[in-house]
Amino acid sequence: MSETPDASLTIDFKSMHIQNPFSTVRVEAKGKNRSYAALTDAEVRLLLAQDDPRIGDVLTFCLLTGMRAGEAVGLVRGDLVWKGNLGWFAWIRPNEVRSLKTDAAERFIPLHSALTPLLARLPGQGRLFPDLTVSIVTKRFASLRTSLGLSRPGVVFHSTRKWFVTQCERAGVPEHFTASIVGHQSARSEILAAREGVEVMTDPYVLPPGTLPGFDEAEQRKLVKLLVLTALNASDLPKACAAFRNGLENDHRGKHLKDAQLKKALLVLKQ
Repeated sequence: MSETPDASLTIDFKSMHIQNPFSTVRVEAKGKNRSYAALTDAEVRLLLAQDDPRIGDVLTFCLLTGMRAGEAVGLVRGDLVWKGNLGWFAWIRPNEVRSLKTDAAERFIPLHSALTPLLARLPGQGRLFPDLTVSIVTKRFASLRTSLGLSRPGVVFHSTRKWFVTQCERAGVPEHFTASIVGHQSARSEILAAREGVEVMTDPYVLPPGTLPGFDEAEQRKLVKLLVLTALNASDLPKACAAFRNGLENDHRGKHLKDAQLKKALLVLKQ
């Protein structure tokens, strides 16, 4: 998120902020009450000001990445990936510490530059938060919330995730980028679930077969999702394509995809 997309690109990333690709998608009400609310900016400042020695670091991490508590406390040093001028990414994947909620939950998350000093003081190997579990985090947050007088209904640790989504929306981040970052199949599901209790009945990363030649539907979906996340942090299309290929394993067939083929996938995604 460190660089502003170049408006001169043939693929105008900025237009994605305006043209909502999901405006015609049917949604259905689920008829259930919301169990949590987004934190306000004032509440976030108050919580961070405590610099809590128990959960302060993981709280900051979740606020700036939109991770679930279980995803954050399950991170290991090997999940951190350096992508040169694109900065640090966190690879959310099944590991020896945790499994994932859904297939969409596996993803790369671009890390805010404000997290760089935090990364430097976390363990150099193994778990990044070795003394924490989801239970410890949520219970400590509840205690912290009570001590600060944050009695507003729905304020729980998961509210950090809602705050992150709200910040993305305020900044004009395209909804499908936000969906990729927070690990939802449907681009609007996190926002709509938080506000209206509805669900989008589609998956934006399932493109027509053959959009990326030589890959089946499941492989293609994973590659498209990775491409979207990489493009988010790139200043232009060639850099996005190069960083996408560099992020793949050395023997991955995706390394042979040309810029024109990746550009086509992005164009299809916009439609």
